[in-house]
Amino acid sequence: MTLTDEQQQFVASLRSHKYTLHQLLMQAQGLPRSKRVGALLHIFTDSNNYGDQQTAGRLLLDLKPTCPHSLPDVLDAIAPNWNVSVEELVYYLSDVFGPVMVVDTALELASKYDDGDRRNRALGTVAWWLKRRVEDGG
Repeated sequence: MTLTDEQQQFVASLRSHKYTLHQLLMQAQGLPRSKRVGALLHIFTDSNNYGDQQTAGRLLLDLKPTCPHSLPDVLDAIAPNWNVSVEELVYYLSDVFGPVMVVDTALELASKYDDGDRRNRALGTVAWWLKRRVEDGG
């Protein structure tokens, strides 16, 4: 996915660590609604920096932008680089797609990779983060 200049500027602001979460929230709200999710998901597909990903995850939870991408596409895109300690991304996906769908899709995709593959472990961790939500009925 190619980012627009606006999205690239936002990503650079987030990665600069010069802005508070509130300031980044204001900047994200300045993006067209259709561009917010792309800029924020880019943080998860481009590197595995914990702090950047946690900030992007918090913004996803705060903004709850609609996701024009299919769940399998999002999970496939984030699996190689997502820092599995950043549960905010998983909770955002759960809010948007529903916890059962996220768990089922993550486990189905994980089965396509060998047990030692990072993508298998990441997708299995997505399901792990949502286990309680699924058991509690969503």
